[in-house]
Amino acid sequence: MVDVSISTIGKMGNIFNPGSPQYRRSVVVASIVSCTVVTGHTLLMDFGKQEHIFTSVQQYMNKKLDNYFQITDKEIQDYVKSQEYQQGVNIR
Repeated sequence: MVDVSISTIGKMGNIFNPGSPQYRRSVVVASIVSCTVVTGHTLLMDFGKQEHIFTSVQQYMNKKLDNYFQITDKEIQDYVKSQEYQQGVNIR
């Protein structure tokens, strides 16, 4: 039988406050990376044509990115038309 006392459990810590500084660092880094990935996906990915809670934020981000890369609406429309022409897609 394993002898686990209250003092041993207190030194081990838990997932929110691990006992080992190295493990704590890993948990913090994993948390930061996962939050960054989820936020990036939420703000930049396309969820289809329907409106949703992030639509206004996505439109704002897309305009800022277009201004940053100096892309005009005409260039985007020309690109979409060329892709439709190449693939033979007729979307109206």
